[in-house]
Amino acid sequence: MLRVTCGSDYAIRGVIYLALRAPKGTMLISEIAEAHDIPERYLAKIFQGLARQGVLRSARGIGGGFALARRPDRITLMDIVKACEGPLRVSKCLSKKGECDKKEICGMCYVWEALQSNILSALKQTTIQDILDKLAKEKETA
Repeated sequence: MLRVTCGSDYAIRGVIYLALRAPKGTMLISEIAEAHDIPERYLAKIFQGLARQGVLRSARGIGGGFALARRPDRITLMDIVKACEGPLRVSKCLSKKGECDKKEICGMCYVWEALQSNILSALKQTTIQDILDKLAKEKETA
């Protein structure tokens, strides 16, 4: 079922902050958590999941912290949301073929399929670099 949780929201905001502040280096989770008013332990858990999925890399010890595992133009919102949420579905009737027993009398699956397609497309097509570019453009016009 598609439901973007605060975990995905925190993950996206954290990755953007990391891309802005330490594009080629590491950053402490405490700094990111403080900047966005996110509980540090919760963000650490989220970032560990992103590291397992290859979105971030982590380093221990002096100079340790988290860093982008790929360039910002190679990290999509789908990469981040999928790492946090798992498979995305807007309705349970789209979870498995034939699962919805009301398809013939309801017809909403056609609406949900179109909506899901649009959402997934937007998440797949939007990179962290796209967001960084929009932020830079806003800063220029401000």
